[in-house]
Amino acid sequence: MKFSLKKAASRLFGKRTERTYADGIEEQVYYAPDKDMSRTTELVGIALRGLTVFCAVYGLTHFLYQAIGLYKTNTDSRFFSLSAWFMAAVCLLFSLMAAAASYNRITRAAVPAAAVAGMFAFAAAEGNPIILFENAARRLYNGVIQGLVSSGYTDASSYAASADYSFPDSTLLKWSVVLFAALLAFLFYFSVAGKTRAILFALTVGAVVFPVFFFNISKGNLGFAFIVASVAGFISMRIVDRRYGGALEKKQNRKRMREENRVRRGNERDGRKLSRLKLKAVADRVYNTAID
Repeated sequence: MKFSLKKAASRLFGKRTERTYADGIEEQVYYAPDKDMSRTTELVGIALRGLTVFCAVYGLTHFLYQAIGLYKTNTDSRFFSLSAWFMAAVCLLFSLMAAAASYNRITRAAVPAAAVAGMFAFAAAEGNPIILFENAARRLYNGVIQGLVSSGYTDASSYAASADYSFPDSTLLKWSVVLFAALLAFLFYFSVAGKTRAILFALTVGAVVFPVFFFNISKGNLGFAFIVASVAGFISMRIVDRRYGGALEKKQNRKRMREENRVRRGNERDGRKLSRLKLKAVADRVYNTAID
């Protein structure tokens, strides 16, 4: 039986060549619209990102404060209740700052510095800013515990912090909204500024929404409606960023590199097989010569 090295090589490499060409399909190419974008259009885009941040910040703030009972639609005159307009104004202010900070490198550094300086300046009018911030954060924490207790989770009362405050309750509640909204705006700024970051956005939203639904203490639909609107806006931005922001191109490059590595490994494997075939051909030739 004669051994044909040419036929063996053709049988070995022919299918791989066909498979390589079969994988070479056309890929759609998208051109980023920001290259021909005017300054007005760019500002409108920043404003829309700020609107998405506002929907998220206000939605989560309203959703949480209404769930734990610090905001009530029907206010009992015996107790202080936060105003929805106050929450909306604070959330809008920090959302506008988050949108303005993403304009350029100067605003990226100047706006957060101005926000922190402004917060300390207004807090100084009430007293010691550090003590006020600590009391406000502790008041919000105790408000969460009180909300759980009033909903039937009485064991949560053992986790309450000290209620010894240095400021009036109305002042602490207002500043708790300021601190909470500032924290959310800071996180959402990094979620949508420049490019969208789905993990950070999902973790921020889930950190508020999941516990409220888990303990079944949600009240009202307005805050959750704003949250849904912010998620829809974020998904739209995510789609645009994936198509024009380089994410799709990176994905295609990774796919192309995987294909090139697969072909390279296949060629190396075929090269080893061809070496073995050559060695076998030499051995068969020597064997046939010896027999003859």
